[in-house]
Amino acid sequence: MAKSVAESNKEIKMVKEQVSALLKQYAAKNRVALSAYGAAFGRQVFAVREENTDLKALVSFREANSNNVPFVNRPIKHFVIKRIDIMKAELALTANDKPVIIINGGTDNEITCNIGKPEFDRKVDSNSIREAMENQKNGGNQIYFKDLDHLTAEINRLNADNDKDIVNLIEYLQNQHKVLQQDAIQNNADLNQYHSETDNTDSLETVVNVTVNQEEG
Repeated sequence: MAKSVAESNKEIKMVKEQVSALLKQYAAKNRVALSAYGAAFGRQVFAVREENTDLKALVSFREANSNNVPFVNRPIKHFVIKRIDIMKAELALTANDKPVIIINGGTDNEITCNIGKPEFDRKVDSNSIREAMENQKNGGNQIYFKDLDHLTAEINRLNADNDKDIVNLIEYLQNQHKVLQQDAIQNNADLNQYHSETDNTDSLETVVNVTVNQEEG
């Protein structure tokens, strides 16, 4: 027999009361940790992502390959800092009643953290950034940073390294471009030389030797 609306509402109310009671217990036991998240309200945290500089790189590669046109054999990457405003933070329970901190709940920038020291306070170094990249690729937990000064310097260094590779590639292509241009210059010079040797018929002189035999009579 189906439950009445009143019965359903009563059950919902009971569940909410149970959740509220549990949250109060967890809050009482973790006030210091929770206050650390409260101090972050209104600030930003930062994540890093590795992306293609050309968002249509794979399409461009396929088109070049199908048309037998030279192209780079792998996409050019750059590292991007994603900025996330902390607009709200709340204590919540997971489906198995585990307490967590939900930052920006219900938004595209929602972050779930375990209760404890804020997890967006990772030290910025090559190891933590490499870990963040690997997690991004493998679907692991996103790593967040708050030290924008060091993060910016590290990301700029990584992008500068990639830029050096691009500069070297440009130099290589420019050298090939010069070879093709020089080929055209040399071919035209050879063509002009050939015409100068064969087409100037007006300057040709025809020498006719006439031999007269006189008979003595």
